[in-house]
Amino acid sequence: MRKTVPIFKIRVLIFCLVALFCALQTGQALAATPAYTVTLIAGPYTIDVSLSQNPPITDQPFQVIVGAHSGSQQFSGQLVAEPGLGTDAVPLHTQLLPLAGSAGKISGSLHLPVRGA
Repeated sequence: MRKTVPIFKIRVLIFCLVALFCALQTGQALAATPAYTVTLIAGPYTIDVSLSQNPPITDQPFQVIVGAHSGSQQFSGQLVAEPGLGTDAVPLHTQLLPLAGSAGKISGSLHLPVRGA
């Protein structure tokens, strides 16, 4: 009976480590998935715009990725976040730069600061 207890503990430990590894991999896959993606027509181009958060959380940066819906056109641009009507704020600007490892995609990050209460 004494020999089975350590083997049982080792099996439980291995099972827990495998379960932890699977949970971490799933979390990374979910983190890489955009929260919101929409297909838009911008002039002669059809583009996909992905947001890492929807709606964006204030005081936390969020990423915007823009890419061609089909094909591999090279884009450049600037992202402008316009405040809604009645919001006491200024437009925020950021450059969209080529996304590393993804041909035809550009990305930028915005931070929506909040002051006052």
